[in-house]
Amino acid sequence: MTTEATARGLTSLLYRVTTGDQLIASGAIGTNVTGVPAEQSLRFRNGNVAFAYLGTLLLLMAEAGEVSLDDPISRWLPDRQLPDADAVTLEMLVRNTSGYADYVKNDDFVNAFEADPFREFTEQELLEYGLAPGPLYPPGTAWSYAHTNYLLLGAALQSAGGKPLGDLITERVIIPMGLADTAPVLTPLLPDPPLHTFSAERGKLEESTFWNPS
Repeated sequence: MTTEATARGLTSLLYRVTTGDQLIASGAIGTNVTGVPAEQSLRFRNGNVAFAYLGTLLLLMAEAGEVSLDDPISRWLPDRQLPDADAVTLEMLVRNTSGYADYVKNDDFVNAFEADPFREFTEQELLEYGLAPGPLYPPGTAWSYAHTNYLLLGAALQSAGGKPLGDLITERVIIPMGLADTAPVLTPLLPDPPLHTFSAERGKLEESTFWNPS
């Protein structure tokens, strides 16, 4: 495990391997900050694992008859001015076959983020970055990974569920899975003790622990 961490240029690594209820291995490697060993109790953002929660929520709501995978997004987001809103379905969003571009790859977004990584982007701002290039292809005819899809899927499920998306994910996914130390957080806040993170994304190595996750 130490060799793998070194090969990937990681300063620290937390790991846990289980099969069912049986613990196979767990531990912490490296340092949290210089001279301070990493520990398994450290908190961190789980990144795009959240998209798995979102897909699970979609399937649970479809199973319960609250939504259909074939629902066009216009059904749940009728007030949004979205391209192909009557043709793009919830299933296309979760499968990344909608044709919408990824706002993370938009140069204007990248420049705005790099200018101020502490900035809080609104959902509408992110959506505008994603829709700016126009559809990449007709809905359902190709595949391209896009955070824009999950932004819209989350908004649609929140509309269908009648409560904040974080509450829906907590009640239907996080709690049933027994993830006692997992919670949706929409601010830079990290519960103590945080795992400190560093990035060279802006051309120099700097601490990125509390960059805004929006």
